[in-house]
Amino acid sequence: MAKLSPLHSGTRLVDGDDKVGFTISREFQSWVNQIEALKVQVGTDYIGIHIDDDGIVRIGDGVTNYTQFDVDGEITLAGTARVQRHHPLGVGVLVKHGANDPTLDNEGLYTTQDYQAGAIQELFYEKNVPWRNVDGGDKTVELFWFMDGNAATAAKFVRWGVQYKSTAVGEAVAGVGTSFTQDVASLDAANYTAGTLIRTELTTKILGADLTAHDCLAIRIYRDGVADDCADEARLVAVRAEFLMDSLGKTT
Repeated sequence: MAKLSPLHSGTRLVDGDDKVGFTISREFQSWVNQIEALKVQVGTDYIGIHIDDDGIVRIGDGVTNYTQFDVDGEITLAGTARVQRHHPLGVGVLVKHGANDPTLDNEGLYTTQDYQAGAIQELFYEKNVPWRNVDGGDKTVELFWFMDGNAATAAKFVRWGVQYKSTAVGEAVAGVGTSFTQDVASLDAANYTAGTLIRTELTTKILGADLTAHDCLAIRIYRDGVADDCADEARLVAVRAEFLMDSLGKTT
């Protein structure tokens, strides 16, 4: 008949008349000691696990970079635990207002909106500011586009612009909001291969200070072809808005 021996380093784990036995190693005993030392209770602060007296659990450093689990199950992300998300927009969902429209076209499998030189042309989109958006967090706008030809020189440029307005219930819908532009140069043959995709990340952001969760956010994407000096069409393929997420779930 076999019996279990106490868990001590150097002793036999199983012993009996059948002469079968196992010996506990020092490494295993060390691991057992660590498990016994971990008692999950209020005030626990053990290898990245922090438990507060209100039942909130934080995993990480507990101060700057961590994931927090509230007693109602809501998850909050802080510091480097926050997740980068993006809201992709194909040009097919962008809305025309009729007066200064780019030309709807295609290139292979891709739908394009072709912004002409020498004119201000624009497309629009409306969305809600998501709950998961970090409070006060900016949104970065990226444009994916190309040209069929090349600019005459490296100095000639395309000027892209973004205009936005965030509106809460009870606020006035009318108004021009905020605008910013960015010039893209080096589109000559020495610097750009015609027909290849360009990614333009606008340096100026949609400011988080202007946004509140669940606001209606209107966005205008335009080319200021009057101010720029590139004679070629700028053919827009997609738009992406990037933001940081710091929560999962909402109790209210």
